Amino acid sequence: MSQHSIAIIESWLNSQQSLGEYVLEVLATRFGADAAQIFKPALDTIDDAQRLKQLLDAAVLVNNVEDFRRALEATEVEGFLECRKSAMPQY
Repeated sequence: MSQHSIAIIESWLNSQQSLGEYVLEVLATRFGADAAQIFKPALDTIDDAQRLKQLLDAAVLVNNVEDFRRALEATEVEGFLECRKSAMPQY
């Protein structure tokens, strides 16, 4: 995907909902609405778009709610995600 395409998608995402809301939607879809709401207060306090994008990736990649909690608590989310990706089976 080109940088231009990514910029367009990010612009659309930011105009429709906050990134934190997208993280909550992914968590709700994957683990249930109750599980997602546990993280709402913490996500509402994050105003760093880059961190929220990393947490969105984490919400998609983690295997369970506890793994997302670890990603949220990690000071370096990308490092956490790299560990998760390396543990995933390659197809």
